[in-house]
Amino acid sequence: MAIISNPIYCGAIFIHAFHDQPECTLEGQYETLISEALFYKVQDIIMVVGNLK
Repeated sequence: MAIISNPIYCGAIFIHAFHDQPECTLEGQYETLISEALFYKVQDIIMVVGNLK
């Protein structure tokens, strides 16, 4: 499931917290593979399915 949950596919880059800087998500400078709406729709489905187990 790590691949499906990677925000890079919708153009976002996740930056982990480092020292005193909080984690954040930045917009990438490249063409996305899927729309942001589709990405978050899939994330919602994953959460629902995960809660059913």
